[in-house]
Amino acid sequence: SDTVALYATTVMDGFVFTHAANNTGRGLFLGKYWNLAETPRIRISNSLIKGNTASTGSAFYNQNTALELVHGTVIENTATGTDALIYNEQPTASTRIINSIVWNAGQTALELRDGGYQYSVVSSIIRGGQLGGID
Repeated sequence: SDTVALYATTVMDGFVFTHAANNTGRGLFLGKYWNLAETPRIRISNSLIKGNTASTGSAFYNQNTALELVHGTVIENTATGTDALIYNEQPTASTRIINSIVWNAGQTALELRDGGYQYSVVSSIIRGGQLGGID
């Protein structure tokens, strides 16, 4: 199961999202209640996302929100499949990474999902150098 599931506009500052030993699941599942007119805006800042395991989106599974990760560290997460560790499911989902480190060593999966999905990387370190992040 997921560590945290968020379905509405939220700001979280200074949290650690991790699973206890021998448990699996995403760090954060970000979705939208069917009756919300607006896309939820989720801001995670000054936080650590570590030690989560899932086939898809082990760090973040962004179903349909506008996610912003600011001053965050995303490390030691494991993808058991080939999909990205920060995964935008819908083309309408967006992820903006600002002044953060996304480095999940030893993974064959990309840090960010390839294709026509909305990602923005600003002043960040991304394993593999995706989207202009420093490798």
